[in-house]
Amino acid sequence: PVAEQYDLLVPLTRWVLREVGAQHAAWRRQDLDLVVGINLHARHLSTGTLVDDVFSALAESGMPPGNLVCELTETSVAEDPECAASQLAELRRRGVEVSIDDFGSGFSSLGQLVNLPTGVLKIDRSLVAFTEGRESHAAAAIAAIVALGRACGSESLAEGVETAEQLALATALGCTFAQGYHLARPMPAADL
Repeated sequence: PVAEQYDLLVPLTRWVLREVGAQHAAWRRQDLDLVVGINLHARHLSTGTLVDDVFSALAESGMPPGNLVCELTETSVAEDPECAASQLAELRRRGVEVSIDDFGSGFSSLGQLVNLPTGVLKIDRSLVAFTEGRESHAAAAIAAIVALGRACGSESLAEGVETAEQLALATALGCTFAQGYHLARPMPAADL
């Protein structure tokens, strides 16, 4: 909220893009070929400069476009869906992946899924971290999202995987990717 109040969201995203590029270059020198995801805010989409900002940072660092995933929540495109879709399509056309974060939480819109050019659906942790006795319900929801994503040409990522059981379920249901404390906790880049 403070960054938004002082109109710092776009400058902060530009800084994050440069830092990600620099860190990726450092990892490449260590023979680590990693994919890095960054979160985008609606404010950046509404400026119309997102594509230029992303590719400027990639060019500066030498980071390949295929190693960057731009993540956004469904609500972040609500301000100007056509402008957002145009920029996201251009990112994907030029090799940067785009994902919808927290899919399955709140008011997920199938219209957004159909209209947004995304390649990854990040299944919200609330579905992955099912409560005792609710595994079959969680499995049904995850399977539906995986199938829906596949039908729309998207892969799926299970967020918030904290146990071997959750990872096994996500894998069995066809999730392409997973993230969470079971796999690794947040850490300094040098410790990776």
